[in-house]
Amino acid sequence: MGTQRNGFSKRETFILAVDVGTTSIRCHVYDKSASIRGSCSTKVSLLYPQPGWVEIDPDDLWKGFVTVVKGAVQDSGLQMCQMESLGISTQRATFMTWDRNTGEPFHNFITWQDLRAAELVKSWNRSCTMKTVHGVMKMLHFLTRQKRFLAASLVVFTTQHVSLRLVWALNNIPQLRQAVEDDSCYFGTIDTWLLYKLTKGLVHATDYSNASATAIFDSYQMCWSGFLCSLLSIPLSILPSVQNTSHKFGTCDPSIFGVPIPIMSLMADQQAAMFGECCFDIGDVKITMGTGTFMDINTGNKPHTSVAGLYPLVGWKIGADVVYLAEGNAAGTGAAIKWAQDLELFSDVKETEAIATSVKDSDGVYFVPSFSGLQAPLNDPKACASFMGLKPSTTKKHLVRAILESIAFRNKQLFDVMLRETRIPITKIRADGGVCTNNFIMQLTADLLGRKIERPSHFDMSCLGAAFVAGLGTVDRRGESEESGDDETKRKSLNGEVDSLQAPSTVPEESPVDMDTITLDPDEEDVDLVHCRIGKIEGLEVLRKAKTISLRQNLIKRIENLDSLVSLRELDLYDNQIRKLENLQALTELEQLDVSFNLLRKIEGLECLTKIKKLFLLHNKITSIANLDQMASLQMLELGSNRIRVIENLDSLSSLESLFLGTNKITQLQNLDGLHSLTVLSIQSNRITKLEGLQNLVNLRELYLSHNGIEVIEGLENNKKLTTLDIAANRIKKIENISHLTDLKEFWMNDNQIDNWADLDELKNAKGLETVYLERNPLQKDPQYRRKIMLALPSVRQIDATFIRF
Repeated sequence: MGTQRNGFSKRETFILAVDVGTTSIRCHVYDKSASIRGSCSTKVSLLYPQPGWVEIDPDDLWKGFVTVVKGAVQDSGLQMCQMESLGISTQRATFMTWDRNTGEPFHNFITWQDLRAAELVKSWNRSCTMKTVHGVMKMLHFLTRQKRFLAASLVVFTTQHVSLRLVWALNNIPQLRQAVEDDSCYFGTIDTWLLYKLTKGLVHATDYSNASATAIFDSYQMCWSGFLCSLLSIPLSILPSVQNTSHKFGTCDPSIFGVPIPIMSLMADQQAAMFGECCFDIGDVKITMGTGTFMDINTGNKPHTSVAGLYPLVGWKIGADVVYLAEGNAAGTGAAIKWAQDLELFSDVKETEAIATSVKDSDGVYFVPSFSGLQAPLNDPKACASFMGLKPSTTKKHLVRAILESIAFRNKQLFDVMLRETRIPITKIRADGGVCTNNFIMQLTADLLGRKIERPSHFDMSCLGAAFVAGLGTVDRRGESEESGDDETKRKSLNGEVDSLQAPSTVPEESPVDMDTITLDPDEEDVDLVHCRIGKIEGLEVLRKAKTISLRQNLIKRIENLDSLVSLRELDLYDNQIRKLENLQALTELEQLDVSFNLLRKIEGLECLTKIKKLFLLHNKITSIANLDQMASLQMLELGSNRIRVIENLDSLSSLESLFLGTNKITQLQNLDGLHSLTVLSIQSNRITKLEGLQNLVNLRELYLSHNGIEVIEGLENNKKLTTLDIAANRIKKIENISHLTDLKEFWMNDNQIDNWADLDELKNAKGLETVYLERNPLQKDPQYRRKIMLALPSVRQIDATFIRF
């Protein structure tokens, strides 16, 4: 949600990026400078039907995906039609199969953590077949000296790879075997399934980064491995087509988000994090510390052949260029910390750093973080997690320190084998992931490696990488760039130093444009000079016939001669450096004015804009606004992110449909009673303690009042058309006056003081209610919290997603 921008200008667009991880789904809306405008996340519910089995319900995953996309756009205060493209990053090696005709899954997603194929893995690795394969491949390598044969001679199966888990599914699920025989089966990792759902079954595809992580893809030949599929009896017909990482995979069906959004990138999460960290040079290293640790090194345009367990991956393929990575991983990172928390060694993960530093050492205690065996360089799937060196003097503090130290020690192991095997000079090391926020682990890792480790200001690099790649594809699709990427531009974009999410810059080499060299055509009706870095504009007086003028995203400090633009209907001055706006009184035909993201403290002449319908004044320094009573035609008014304390004469705006006043200093809002046409009202992040006049807003459909100081909200009984109600982060102790909101679909009441289950009775009449957020209320202390909500509100499908507001 949020109200940072809700303009309808067709020229301002944004990029959506979604990361589907092991524990959560996160979506961010990125603007042109790679800044996050809105975010939403929800948890991934893992299922454990049998010991060692780890699954995800595909329908729950799909609903969570749609929810976070809609939530992030809502959080940004933008419109879905402003989303120019979508990039998707997903956890790897989690797969599913489904009926290609009906789309019905044959089973849940089988995740990368699943151990159901453990016996199959052991059997295959010990088999005569594998010994024969290894021998033949060694001979072929000796004869041809091709590294791909050397790699094949060293391959062993693991439970983390898709290959044998898919074999298990083919052997144990009868309807799946029948579908394969009938040629009606599709296989796909999470990205493929989401693409299939987004395009309503029109596209069955993946990208090279995801395909290379399945262990049934030949990274040397850049295609599905016919040999391996033949060896394991995996039919090639069920596998998706493999496309470039930056590619127009398809378009979201309009019925899902209301508009057709192009899907411009699919990417595996670790490769996306590598791209987001701008590790574009050979020798760049990225360390992601989340549920597990994944250490990747850029090996350039050749895959690395490892004898110690590093895995060669396709990092990304953009155009004709392919970048390869070598990866080592350790499974028990965040998982070890979560396990320790469940044992009540500490209550909050944030405490671990202080606990670890409160003792001078671990008192000789060592922890082996091997809940899923030990990966490279030890490669022991049977290794068990254990403490060693326990003694009577050992305390909880020593145990916590030993666990944190074990993560740094595994980082050292992976780094040493990476140095020894690749023999590539390390150019830089960057880290991300939730565990990266722990200063103790980071400092110890840096000390052990003897290297400087760079840490970003925010850690959601997978989303950022997917957004970068989607941006590249978007530029190519527009025809504004023929290059596949400019490293320096992307590096600057990571640091917020450039003004385009896409790389290379959409501004040609000859920019900035000097207006003295441009002749304005007196007969021109549409003037479009967007993002030309213009510092001063002259000669506007000749544009007497102009109906639309767009000068957005320039460096203009002052604009003169507006009084000559007698025919002007739309004026767009968004994102400049204007401090004063004069001569508006001549623009009697003006219907839309956008001066958001400037330096205005005051705006005069509004009373003359009698035909104006849309007025955008977001992100300025305006302290007050007057003369609204003359703008009887106004339909949309945005004044968010200013310094307004009082706003008057709202009751005169009888045609107003949308009003956005978020992030100001408003303490009281009156005169709402005349806004009979209002459908959207947002007054988030102000200082309102009481709101009056809601009872007259009979056409209101969306109401956002979060982050104020409201204790009681009145008048809702008349707002019977409300579909979205957000009163989160206030001081409300009781839910009242909402029993008549029968059309309600989304309800936010998190971060308040609700402690009475009887309050939920107020929501029972809303038969279409699908989304309820009540987390961080006293209600949540009830151990049966979620169950009671579902019983009280059976239509609800989404509970307690975590919203990040900016």
